[in-house]
Amino acid sequence: MNGLYLKSYEKNRAFLTARPKLKKCVYLADKLFTVAVGAVYAILCAYVLFIAKSRAPRDMIRLFALPAICLALTSFLRRVVNAKRPYERGVEPLFTKTRRGQSFPSRHLSSAAVIAGIGYFYLPVCGVLCTIFGAALFYTRFACGWHFPRDLLCGALLGAACALPAFLI
Repeated sequence: MNGLYLKSYEKNRAFLTARPKLKKCVYLADKLFTVAVGAVYAILCAYVLFIAKSRAPRDMIRLFALPAICLALTSFLRRVVNAKRPYERGVEPLFTKTRRGQSFPSRHLSSAAVIAGIGYFYLPVCGVLCTIFGAALFYTRFACGWHFPRDLLCGALLGAACALPAFLI
């Protein structure tokens, strides 16, 4: 385990533990931003299908196939790699989780990134919002001790890579 990770995580954990209200806010922010990413995706789908009234195959691929491929690829990699989570390696989490393994890559971040990419294609404000929500999720999932930074970064990069074809088709 990386010493820099452990040092920064423990410093962050001590800061939040000393501030119980802020600690609870971090937990609630994780839940809120997870729902917010899903809401942005729903808005994008509604916009394309009902406002732009597009049913073109390209739009269906962008809206549905790319996120599905991203989710499937992320889930496949998680099963194959089966990386341990920080709390399985002796790091005390901010909040207890019972899930074991399948930490790499982060599904939350891959989903946020692919939806942000699709958002940039159709409604840039949705892309910006999803990028902000993804950055917040990066912090909350790190701060709670549920993922290593590499899990989060690779999830975000995988999602961005899966969104790239939206601009090419």
